Amino acid sequence: MPEEQNEQREEQETRPPEENNVIPSGTRSRRRFTRRHALLSSTAIALILIFGILLTVVFYRYGVFDTYVRTQFVAKMADIGIVFDADVFRVTVNPLEVELKNATFSEELAACRS
Repeated sequence: MPEEQNEQREEQETRPPEENNVIPSGTRSRRRFTRRHALLSSTAIALILIFGILLTVVFYRYGVFDTYVRTQFVAKMADIGIVFDADVFRVTVNPLEVELKNATFSEELAACRS
């Protein structure tokens, strides 16, 4: 048996490099999925999520969503012929509701009927 192993080693040594599955030193293949890439990707995703949540909280606290919902609400009311005005227009998340104070809903008289 040791003689057979020696013969196999000699055959492998005498073969050209492409038959030994040896990659020449200049063309080394690179793995695409590595632990380093996984760590960098997961870190980037976590930072994007944290930034998104932080941005959403800031927008909510400073009333950006209130302004957006108010303009959409006023536009829909105008589409059906109602003029809307309110002193306080506030959107809350928990519970989901719209708070209105001193709100007036009045019908457009001339523009709607002519």
